[in-house]
Amino acid sequence: MSLLPHFNPHTYVSEAATILKGVGSVGLSMIYWFIGYLLAQSTLAVYLELASYFPSRSGSEVVYLEQAFPKPDYFFPTTFAVKHVVFSFGSSNAIVFAEYIFGIAGSGYTNWQLKGVAVAAYTFGAFHQLTYHYRISIAGLVVLGGHTKVEDPMINWHDAWKGTSSASAYGATNAMIKLIFSYSGYTNAFSVVNEIKVCY
Repeated sequence: MSLLPHFNPHTYVSEAATILKGVGSVGLSMIYWFIGYLLAQSTLAVYLELASYFPSRSGSEVVYLEQAFPKPDYFFPTTFAVKHVVFSFGSSNAIVFAEYIFGIAGSGYTNWQLKGVAVAAYTFGAFHQLTYHYRISIAGLVVLGGHTKVEDPMINWHDAWKGTSSASAYGATNAMIKLIFSYSGYTNAFSVVNEIKVCY
């Protein structure tokens, strides 16, 4: 059971491997990661522009949709909210996980104890995910520096473009979708724009 769909500790590793498999070579996968970075920066620029138009309203996409499509009243914000309610299972998974923990321990619990364990599990998952890619990056640099038992840490770079011709259109487009997902998450900050105080 995945505790936090958006904070899966194996997301970056599995997506990186899928992207490499989809594009066929290490060199092309590095170019894809750079393109993904540029796309993320472009999206950030759009969100910053929208936030500057509506600086005193929290809600991010809901507010922007409401302003862009005012008719029919509340249609797009409601549709967006329903999508989030239907597809957001992180909170309920944390509660179920907490119930399992108490069940394994064979003890009863109050509502507050259940919520406390759920929040702790969610927090641990989020912290683990936020630091996971940094730990992977540091481990990769240690290997590349030759400080491990790996005999040839640069073997993947001897012919970085080998396999590029084997990439399929499906693999390439699937890799780009996974890249966009890998960079997502920063837009959540725009949900609390009204709580940010700007000092000049």
